[in-house]
Amino acid sequence: MFLDELLSEHAELLRKMKEFRTAAEELMNGNFVAAQRMLNYISEEVIGKHFTLEEQGLFPVFEPVLARHLPREEPLRMLRLEHLAVQRKEEEARERVAKAEPQEA
Repeated sequence: MFLDELLSEHAELLRKMKEFRTAAEELMNGNFVAAQRMLNYISEEVIGKHFTLEEQGLFPVFEPVLARHLPREEPLRMLRLEHLAVQRKEEEARERVAKAEPQEA
């Protein structure tokens, strides 16, 4: 089921948080490979897959209901802003990894 897949992905992301933190620490020590691996995961699995499922599958189902009961569909607006923030951070991190010294990245 669609919802089960999204919930499973959320659980996977929570499990990956330790790996994200480890990759960030390794990046500070000059390990750009670990950072690149995590950025690829975020780009492909989180932004490419998970966000797409939410934005194209889940949000359209909720929009008509929320529009009737909430003035600006606030929960979805907030989620969309969070998605944009993650996308911007991922792009920023890629740029930094591509050109920076380990401490700057």
